[in-house]
Amino acid sequence: MTAAVLAEALSLLTHARSPRLRTMCEFAEQEIVIPTGPRQGKFRTKRLPWTGLWLKAMETDAVRYGWHRFTITGPTQQGKSTIGFKLPIIYALFELRETVVVGVPDLNTVSDKWREDIQPIITSSGFASKLPAKGAGSRGGKVESEVRFVDGQTLRFMTGGGGDAARSAFTGRILVVTEVDNMDRSSETSKETDKIGQLEGRTLAYGSETHVSPLTFLEGTVTTKDGRVWREYTEGTASRIACPCPHCVAFVSPEREHLIGWKVVPTEVDARESGHFICPACSAPITRPERFAMNAAAVLVHRGQEIINGQIVGDPVRTETFGFRFSAFNALFQSPGDVAVHEWKATRDPDADNAERKMCQQIWCLPFKSALFRESRIDPKALGRRCGRLPRGIVPSDCQWLTAGVDLGRRVGHFVVTAWRSSGGGGIVDYGRFTIPSDTMAEERALYAGLCEFRKIALGGWAMERGGLRVPDRVFIDSGYQGSEESQTFPVYAFCRDSGAPFMPCKGIGSATYGGGREYKGPRVRTVSVVHIGEEYHVAKLDAHAIYLVDVNSDHWKTWWFRRLSCDAGDDLAVTLFAAPSYEHREIEKHFSAETRILRGNVFVWENAHHRANHWWDAGVLSAVAAHFCGVRVIEDQRVRPAQVQQAATPPRRGWTMPDGRPFLVTER
Repeated sequence: MTAAVLAEALSLLTHARSPRLRTMCEFAEQEIVIPTGPRQGKFRTKRLPWTGLWLKAMETDAVRYGWHRFTITGPTQQGKSTIGFKLPIIYALFELRETVVVGVPDLNTVSDKWREDIQPIITSSGFASKLPAKGAGSRGGKVESEVRFVDGQTLRFMTGGGGDAARSAFTGRILVVTEVDNMDRSSETSKETDKIGQLEGRTLAYGSETHVSPLTFLEGTVTTKDGRVWREYTEGTASRIACPCPHCVAFVSPEREHLIGWKVVPTEVDARESGHFICPACSAPITRPERFAMNAAAVLVHRGQEIINGQIVGDPVRTETFGFRFSAFNALFQSPGDVAVHEWKATRDPDADNAERKMCQQIWCLPFKSALFRESRIDPKALGRRCGRLPRGIVPSDCQWLTAGVDLGRRVGHFVVTAWRSSGGGGIVDYGRFTIPSDTMAEERALYAGLCEFRKIALGGWAMERGGLRVPDRVFIDSGYQGSEESQTFPVYAFCRDSGAPFMPCKGIGSATYGGGREYKGPRVRTVSVVHIGEEYHVAKLDAHAIYLVDVNSDHWKTWWFRRLSCDAGDDLAVTLFAAPSYEHREIEKHFSAETRILRGNVFVWENAHHRANHWWDAGVLSAVAAHFCGVRVIEDQRVRPAQVQQAATPPRRGWTMPDGRPFLVTER
């Protein structure tokens, strides 16, 4: 065999062999080039040691512990999006040579993310030849949904907007999502879960049975403790960066309270000069070189582990999500003086809430909680434990009033049925859904048809503990918020008019509840049109529709309902759930914990900041208003008798009356 033939044979064998796949850390240091900014040039983990901890954990611990979901969060402008968003995309496309699904908040973001974030780093890192020669993504062309590369890989963008079909028709093994908290919501028009859940549904074709695990990368800024990023982090490994103190040798994780020296100084220049970190263990001041050395020697400690005598002990909690967070102490692009100036200015900002939000989210990577108010929210775990003695559908023998509330959506209606004792407390007897067939008929007819389906349930009654059936005394039905579409309001009016007692339409009025910016201002006296005035609600006669409408202060009654669900379960005023295993109440727990009570201006209001499903919560509130209408009182008001309350939906008589309500003139009796 000649030398030339031998060389050809060796070359053939060499090229026939599959190349070794590099780890993401190897790929990053060998290929990635930062295109712009003060850190322009080859990527190096030593510049930001936390990046090495993140990459090496995915290389070793991810395999050892079976993680296939990776969540990263940290201060803004410190490399988070490069390492948590851009790098996974480029690694998957050009090292793994696989298609990537990219989740972004909306369609307007797609072209911006491609043009400003993804394409520049692809080009600077030497992969420009892989870009398409024509079509989307080529030569600065606009990208609307996908980019097809020369080697066949596809970068497919999916958004938090649009219909569910936009996400359901594409499958991929690798999902990368940015601005996660802006994606953590589902819309009323969607029959599916939140957008993150829908996007992850695109990876379900891969799993343990295929021996190829799906990979999900989530990146974003922390907003609140209920935001998706913080939940993913805390419910995952909640990994923290532990740095060895040069003074006491303890492994510590300095946080916001460990930056001192800036509070009492007169100017921001003084704050910059005097601001410094101290060790959480020994309170020794940490110099700039010591901070860099501490981060260079840092280790990653996962939830379930601890450091004893300098050694990491224990195994992480069993989870599929690697949750990683770095803070201002680890963000070496900013000095302690820079952070101290931000703190100094924030304490003097006239908009204290906005300044605090900026410090929490952009500098420290902590959930924002306003200093102006204390948040109130149902604890879902505590709610699942407050069960009564009777199973679903059984009305207790001491029930004095049975009421129901109904909240309507476009495709599904939700109801809550509550039994009330004379003491003012009660128990949820039943809750459920009924179908609104808006996919097969006009929306107005669908709502009416759905309510007719619920009427069969309500008038069929619920079983009494000692035999017999009990029909609700009142059923309050949400007819839409103030200014809502007629397509919801009029069908509810028509249904209640045609059905009669016990059904009544309601409208919730609240500045935060429906975003209308209007506060409830109830009437002070009864008139021909205002036939009953209750506690932050009133009943109005609508002559045009031949119906009585209940206008409700939503914020007030949500607080009332919250207090009944939050007080001790043994209290006479408490509201409990029917007896069932905790998993059976999991769905209603999510609805009941969707809203938070906050102070807006001088008024406490309820806000559903993340637009989570809250239909059973609203239905429960309406059942409580209906209970008060029927006569439920904590302290009996002698001015209003139960009999009068039950007749409140009847227009008052004109002219003078006797104290007992009879006409003043004998001739009119």
